[in-house]
Amino acid sequence: LESYRRYQSNFISSKDITAAQAVFRALQLSLYSLPCLISLPFALLLPFLQESWNELLAETLQACGTTWIKLGQWMSTRPDLFPKTICDRLADLQDRVQPDDEVSIRSSIQRSLQQQQQQQPRQSLDDVFSELEPSPVASGSIAQVHRGVLRASGDVVAVKVLRGGVRESVAVDVYLLQAIGRLLDS
Repeated sequence: LESYRRYQSNFISSKDITAAQAVFRALQLSLYSLPCLISLPFALLLPFLQESWNELLAETLQACGTTWIKLGQWMSTRPDLFPKTICDRLADLQDRVQPDDEVSIRSSIQRSLQQQQQQQPRQSLDDVFSELEPSPVASGSIAQVHRGVLRASGDVVAVKVLRGGVRESVAVDVYLLQAIGRLLDS
C-alpha cells in the first residue's frame, strides 16, 4: 500500500490545475498549431507541399510537448488511418525527439541523486559517474537515455532521465482534452 501511495503521489490531480494554467496552455497549443492548421489545405491541394507539411506536423507535435508527441507516435503506427508519408515522418518521434539541453539533464540527474541519498552523504554527479555523455543515445517524449560510466565500478550504464515539466504538462493537456470531450459530449 505504501509503494502504491508513493507511485500515486507522482501524479498531478486535475484539482491541482488552475484556470490560468489551462487557459495559458490552450493559448500556447493554439499558437504552436496555427501554422500547421493554416497550411493543411494547401498541402492537400498541392501535393508538392506534402513533404514540407509532414515535417511541419512533426515539428509542431514536438513543440506542443509530451502528450502530442505521444499522439504522433501513435499516428506513426497507423498506416491504416494516415498516409504512409505522414507515418514515415512521425516514426522519428519514437526515439529521435529533440533532446533536452545538457544543463537541464545534469541538473535533473543531480536532483535524483540527492533524493536517493537522503540518509547517505551527498554525492555529486562527478562522484558517481566518471563519464556521462551529453548527447543522448535515444530521446523520446517522456525521457531520454544517456550512456554513463560508474566511477566506483567502471560499469557502463544507461541513464534514463525524465524530461523537465513532463508531469505538469501532461496533467494540463489531459485536463484540456477532458474539457474538450465534455464540451463535445454535451
